[in-house]
Amino acid sequence: MGGLFSKPAARSFRVEGKPVVCPQCANVLFHDRKVSLNSAFSEMFNLAWTDRQAQVLMCANCSRMEWFLYDDAVQVESD
Repeated sequence: MGGLFSKPAARSFRVEGKPVVCPQCANVLFHDRKVSLNSAFSEMFNLAWTDRQAQVLMCANCSRMEWFLYDDAVQVESD
C-alpha cells in the first residue's frame, strides 16, 4: 500500500515505436516526470514559465535518467 510520499509504480515506455531499455542495466521499467529547462536569463527576469519542458525517464533499477525534449516522443507502453 502506497503512502502519501510513495513513488508511483514504474512503467514501460516506447519512443518511436521501440521499447525504452536502460543502457546501463537493461531494465525496462521507469518512473517518469516532466522537468523545466530553465535558463539563467528567464530566471533573472522571472520568466521561467516561458521555458520548455522535457520528459525524463528514470530507471527503476539503477536510477539512470534518459531525457526527451518532445512531449509526444514518449508513450506509455500498453499492458
